[in-house]
Amino acid sequence: MMHDIDRNRQLIFVAVSIAATLTYLLGLHLQGGGMSPWWCSLVYQWCHCNVWHLLANIYCIWMLARSKFRVGGRHVVYSYFISIAAVFFSTETQGLSGIIYALLGMLSWQSAQIRTYHLWMLGFLMLGLILPNVNFTLHLLCYGAGLIIEMFHTPWRMRLEKYWS
Repeated sequence: MMHDIDRNRQLIFVAVSIAATLTYLLGLHLQGGGMSPWWCSLVYQWCHCNVWHLLANIYCIWMLARSKFRVGGRHVVYSYFISIAAVFFSTETQGLSGIIYALLGMLSWQSAQIRTYHLWMLGFLMLGLILPNVNFTLHLLCYGAGLIIEMFHTPWRMRLEKYWS
């Protein structure tokens, strides 16, 4: 069973990495300024502004795939739809960070030290206020939505025990 979970994690990482790399290499970048076509909110996650942006996002996905957290298909699908919904409340953006922050919000309930986890995430979110060209609003919305959605999948008792222990 554990081997299947590791294999699924690796497949998710490889699929996301290949999709993001191909869109970058094919030159599929979203154009800034003005209103984007409706379909841009469905594909912005796969577009990156430069190779460093692409590598940073792939590194984050790779770290999640290697982590102790159980990342399943449900998490990936939910985080994709969260990132689509969040872009309507944010400025134009590109990159996988919406999906990554939604995943981080959902996976927070698996953390043994949930308060410490949230403090670290608060630090990463605040870093987005300092760094240029970082979509803080999108990161915050995706993290919060992932946190709330996963809250409905985590039993109340387990949440209370983790948070107050």
